[in-house]
This record gives sequence, C-alpha cells and structure tokens, in this order.
Amino acid sequence: MKRVLRCAMLSVLLGTAVFSCAAPKQNLREMAVKGMDLIYHVKAGDSHTYRLRSHTVVNQEVMGQKRTYTTDTKQVFTLKVLKVQGKNIQYALKFDSLEVNSTAPMQTDLEAYKKALLNADIRIFADRKGNASKVTGLEGLKKMSLASRTESQLKNLLLTFPDGPKKVGDFWTKTEKNSLPSGPLDIGVTTKIKTTFAGVAACDAGSCLKFDMQGDLSLAGSGNQGGVDLMYEGSGTIRAEVLFDYATGTILRMTSKQNIDGTVTIPSQAMDIPSTTRQKTTLVRIR
Repeated sequence: MKRVLRCAMLSVLLGTAVFSCAAPKQNLREMAVKGMDLIYHVKAGDSHTYRLRSHTVVNQEVMGQKRTYTTDTKQVFTLKVLKVQGKNIQYALKFDSLEVNSTAPMQTDLEAYKKALLNADIRIFADRKGNASKVTGLEGLKKMSLASRTESQLKNLLLTFPDGPKKVGDFWTKTEKNSLPSGPLDIGVTTKIKTTFAGVAACDAGSCLKFDMQGDLSLAGSGNQGGVDLMYEGSGTIRAEVLFDYATGTILRMTSKQNIDGTVTIPSQAMDIPSTTRQKTTLVRIR
C-alpha cells in the first residue's frame, strides 16, 4: 500500500500521496495533453486522512494437503506536511486506527506490532517528486518480523514522478529492491513498475489525473526452521490505478492487485511446497 511536492517546491501502501499550495490555474486537460510538470503541491501544515483496506489470500500445498491462510488489514492514518525546505519535504504519519486479522502461522508478535505502530511517531522524508529517502520512528518495531516490510510500504505511499514535463500517453519505469521477511524466510524482492500517464478523469475533486501502473516481481530467498534449511523462488505481477488531485497534490484513490506464485524448497528432504498469494488493496482519501 507508493508522492508529494512543489509550488514553491512540493505540492504516500500499502502500497503500496497528499497535499496543497495552489497549483497553476490552467485547464487541466489542456495541460495534460501538452505536457506538465508532475509534482506535489504542498505547504507546511497540509494534512489529509486516508483509509486503507487490504485482503490477502495465501494457498499452499504441503505433501498433498492444501492449506489456505487469509490476512485482512484495515488502517486509518493521517499524513501531515511538517516542513517544506527547497526540494525537500518532511511528513508526519500517525495511525488513527489499525486492525490486522490473520490466520497465517507464525504471527506471534502481531499484537505487539499493532501496539508499536499505533504509538509510533513516524517521519517520512521525500522530495517534491515523491522519492522517499528515509523513514524514521519505527524503532519500536526493530525486532519484529514485519519491521522491514513496514518501512518499505511507508516509503511507497507516495507515487513517484519523473523529471521533466510529461503528457498523456507518456510512461516511465522504476526498479527497486526490498526485503520481504516471511516466517523463517528472508526474501529479496526486485520490482520493476511501468507507470503510464493515462489521462484526466472525473472525480470528487472535479477533475484529476489518472495513472495506470503495471509491474513484474522476482523473489528469491532462504531461511532455516528448526535446523532445516529452506529456499524460496517466485515471481509475480502488480496492477494499479491511481487518481491524483493535481490542485492539492493528493492521491484521491488507489486500487491495486498483486499476484505471486512461488515455491519453498527443502533440499534435505527433496520437497517442494508450491504457494500462491493474491492481494487486493484500496487506499482512499477520506478528508
């Protein structure tokens, strides 16, 4: 469940953006066709609240037996612009509510994780193009299995824009590598996402910019459980749609689907455990 910045600079996952400062008062459709500088128009004090919903289903087959695990996440959080200095923006993120219900095994620190996140004083440091360079305030999660995943998700709250003017039909790609702990496995994930400037759409704010995203994932990792070595390989796809309010520099709505197919291998037992992961996420600005 992920951009922020400019006006006199800048104006995010899940996934995984918000803000204002008076964007140029021109016809948005004309600007989109001719080419426009995609940035976040924000100023210190801007604040917006978001609701995120995520549903994940994992299917595994172990020695001929099929197992299904589900995880449902509900979040409400507020993202506030603390400081705008040159090209740099500092955000404060505070969780107003957080629910995580999971049937997956090895979730022993789930309650402690929720408590730590609700009490966290989170800061996100980004530039006016939505590139998040650092997240602080997660010290309470450091020893938890979900810590690195949470940091990655917070960095991707912002939609990243490229340099230079872009018009409808233009696209850009971004490749990044992250760590995705999963039980005893430490999995490295390489994601390559293509974002297309799809056009101008009607929305609650009047008119907003629409972006379509599609990407591929490759996953590989290893671990040890009870003295038994494990290996993992997988691949997947991401599809997302984002509606962006250019006038206020905020993401109004983002919907995404992620599919991953992979296999856990136990070399010492010559055993393969295939699995599929299907995740749907919706992020909506509610005020």
